[in-house]
Amino acid sequence: MDIVSDKMKAQVYSLMVALITIPLVLFIVYYISVSSTIGSGAMEMIIADQQYHVAKNIEDDFEKAVKTAGRRGLLAMVDNIIVNGQYIEDAKGVLKDLVLNGTLNGNTSSLMENNTMGEWKNKILNISTGFYTNLNYTEPVIENYDGFNIRFRMNITINVSDNLNISRIDKTIEKNILVSVLGLEDPVFSLNTGGLAPRSIKKYPFSYYAMNIPGFLGSGNCSGNVTLNESNPGSTRILVVNNATSISDAVLQSFGGVIVENAENLSQRAVACFVSGASGATQTLREGLYVHIDSISVSVWSLPVITGIDNEYYYPGNGPDFLQRIEGNLSESAEGLNGLESFVFEEYGIPSKPAQTRVDYMFFQNQTYTACRKVRWIHETWFRIQQDDVSDYNLTGLDYGVC
Repeated sequence: MDIVSDKMKAQVYSLMVALITIPLVLFIVYYISVSSTIGSGAMEMIIADQQYHVAKNIEDDFEKAVKTAGRRGLLAMVDNIIVNGQYIEDAKGVLKDLVLNGTLNGNTSSLMENNTMGEWKNKILNISTGFYTNLNYTEPVIENYDGFNIRFRMNITINVSDNLNISRIDKTIEKNILVSVLGLEDPVFSLNTGGLAPRSIKKYPFSYYAMNIPGFLGSGNCSGNVTLNESNPGSTRILVVNNATSISDAVLQSFGGVIVENAENLSQRAVACFVSGASGATQTLREGLYVHIDSISVSVWSLPVITGIDNEYYYPGNGPDFLQRIEGNLSESAEGLNGLESFVFEEYGIPSKPAQTRVDYMFFQNQTYTACRKVRWIHETWFRIQQDDVSDYNLTGLDYGVC
């Protein structure tokens, strides 16, 4: 968490408004000074236009202020949990107090210094624009949005008028502002591992968890990078072709595995690892993609979910959202797939639960989950998953055994 960087960004937004509005003031002063040479209608249009820009700048800056205050409020709560070793009750209420007043359970938070909504309002109203300005906003309604963002629903009322009563703007706008939780430390991991295995929120970046192309015939189990070029052999490469009838046995045997769209029995040509009848393989499997040939399911599998596990990514799922995690609430999200979940490593600091599902919120509960499954190709010595999650992660066909 780059707290210093966040603080610097937080203190910049009001300055940006000042830099934008100062030229507007000069513009108004100039036109007022030459008002005798232009008509009153043109003067009204000029002033109204400048008032519009002042109001728009305040509106835009309001969104930045909420994002800054919300983000730093989340940082303050996570920091408090890690320092004190206790979750926070009523995460939404505490976050609201931090954003509005800079206090956490009645104590001033140093992380909120100069970054509360009240301080932002005072800064904006103290900027000289040449107009009378006023603004007010409602208390935020805070709610989980999609697991990776928290939504702040607020109304802001903006008033801008000139001292000659030529023009006036009064408007109230409803704002739905998303504050990201990416990069924030997950307090569930910190508290359940004694701080030995901390984890920050990183979003799973791939478009799918697992993809399989079924075949009709197959033999052997192997893995490697896809190549569509038969002139590029190697034991770590998997050749993908429409048909292999014109390719010599020696060439086929020089690859770690072969995937053929036609239904050809390559075992008769001494190819140890292959799947044939894999319709659409040449169009679906791109050059360099890492795949597995699985003899039991007679399929080709691409499993980016493994990279997700190894890199500690979080997935949209049934797990608790970030606000629930702040409260230590490990029940499923009330909003279905708008929660967060990740997988727990077998590593130092992680409790030993050899027969327990590795979905984080289930793993860290005291309840023991039965009927979990192993999955071929995915850390088979320790990785376990609930039967219901097998289909959610598209791993049906690779799961086996009962833990």
